[in-house]
Amino acid sequence: MKFAQAALITTALIFLAFGGCEEYKSPASGSTNDKDKGGDTDGALIVPGGEGRTTEDLVFDEGLRFFSMDTGINPDEVTTQETLGRWEDGKYHIQGLSYLGTSSLSATGFVDGYFVYWNKPLTGDYKITARVRMTAVQGFSTSKGIQFGVFAPMNAPAANGDQIFSGATRAAGMMFRSSTGSSNPLGEIRFYYATDSGGINFTAGTSSHPGGHIIHNISYKTEYILEISRTSEEYTLIVRNSKTNALVPQGAGQSYNNPQYIRESASGTSALHPSIKYGQPVYAGFALMGCSAELSQINIWDNADGDGDPVFSTPDTTPAYVPVEVVTVSLAPEGSKNENKYTYTADAVQDSGIALTPSFTPTWADNDRIEWLMESCNPSGAIKIDGTGTPFTLPGMNRTTYKTGKITVDGVLIPDGGQATAKFIAVARDLNLDNFEGIPPVDYPLKQTLAEYRFEIIVTK
Repeated sequence: MKFAQAALITTALIFLAFGGCEEYKSPASGSTNDKDKGGDTDGALIVPGGEGRTTEDLVFDEGLRFFSMDTGINPDEVTTQETLGRWEDGKYHIQGLSYLGTSSLSATGFVDGYFVYWNKPLTGDYKITARVRMTAVQGFSTSKGIQFGVFAPMNAPAANGDQIFSGATRAAGMMFRSSTGSSNPLGEIRFYYATDSGGINFTAGTSSHPGGHIIHNISYKTEYILEISRTSEEYTLIVRNSKTNALVPQGAGQSYNNPQYIRESASGTSALHPSIKYGQPVYAGFALMGCSAELSQINIWDNADGDGDPVFSTPDTTPAYVPVEVVTVSLAPEGSKNENKYTYTADAVQDSGIALTPSFTPTWADNDRIEWLMESCNPSGAIKIDGTGTPFTLPGMNRTTYKTGKITVDGVLIPDGGQATAKFIAVARDLNLDNFEGIPPVDYPLKQTLAEYRFEIIVTK
């Protein structure tokens, strides 16, 4: 587990470094400059979180802008207009306000939001798609994450034509929340839009079924393709599989209502705020609350069908590594089960053994191999675990992973009228991610999640 421990230490040091950032003042915070290209007259700038990259290594897209409601950011730690460029992988690696506890979006509006947007208004039909993944979060909260869609700033623009976002900003789209509730590490995607309540108010889709959930109980580390289209009748909100581009099917896994809709005709407390109704000027983009993110494959059309060339686009990108969020193990035969305790008689299994088959969530995760570990066994040697199928290992590493496994029982070692017990752990481990020297890569904990399944075998004689 030394690699995971190293990753945790590294992550802790990063958050400690972020913790003191509020005392710094960025020349670009709270506004943007007139240039669509990064850098300054004195030379290239260091890219925050760029592992040595400078602005000379970036590609800058005309019209894509940045705005931070927090004016105390440190340009060495947070992406600013000068460093808002694509890396060689085609993605914007945004270092947002993932250290800032006040950054949020709730029913009362935006607080310390971080905005990335295309600075040309949309008024009629449109369609917006993007590949989206959070890479760091300040905490697990329903008010933190990424709001994707369109924004009505409700303020006069800056002198250079850039937008100024405040707590009064209205929005419509979907919110990728880092959590379904306080401190819960599983998140969700819901519709989220400003309503015509006479004040600053947002409504989020309810958790009931059918309700406003689109995807539920997901990890913030998982990348999705988010899609919003708009006609005079409604917004259509869709979440797609990042690897296949397929619509995450309704009723499958964690999908509730996909597509989801926000109706132009909604009335009462659900009525759209006038600023985000059809025909009003809005700006496409992202609002990051208490998080950092990878944003890429952004496409904006001036029609709802995505026909013809987009009016703004960035290159297609390779899907992010999909980590295993949950692993479970099925046993054949299953035996008498009480939670994760399985009881057998020695006569039933000592000849054939017990076959172990892991299952992974999401089903399209990039790793499908298991490291089988024994915690304890009494009496010693009576119950053993082995991997089955083709083993995989790396030179110099004392670890081996398998597709499946098997429990064997030696009834001779079990006293007559007694029993043997053993505890095991199945760990979803991708050994390719452990192929590094020294300090682990910064994205190691995002990929190597080491999801595990613990179970106990009891054999009576």
